[in-house]
Amino acid sequence: MDNGQLEDWGQIILICPCHIKEAKECEDIRKMKDMTMKMVNGYRNVNFQCPYCTNSFDYEVKIKLFELLNKYFQNNQTYVGFNKYVSRKGERIRLRYIKEMKTNTGKAIIIEAANLTQHPSFKNS
Repeated sequence: MDNGQLEDWGQIILICPCHIKEAKECEDIRKMKDMTMKMVNGYRNVNFQCPYCTNSFDYEVKIKLFELLNKYFQNNQTYVGFNKYVSRKGERIRLRYIKEMKTNTGKAIIIEAANLTQHPSFKNS
């Protein structure tokens, strides 16, 4: 697989912590469709939302993630080990590299995205 830098933020697939086990085991990108966070129109903005729980965050987080991933790759020549925390609108979001997958158009980077202030497994801890 080409291990070069990401060219488009569309190469990033966001997975909620609800689906980490399945995402790690999945080898077919098409089967991940139901596991991915979906883009939804909120009251005044676009958000990413897990269809199965309350985990969501602002669209701007994915744009920031693209920048952070490319900077990480420039420094490390890999995405393995990427783990960053982003604060946005009073919320704390953890972004963590899971794996890289081949797609029809190149590659995709699978990232766990957990809103630590909203996700049920982190909310009460």
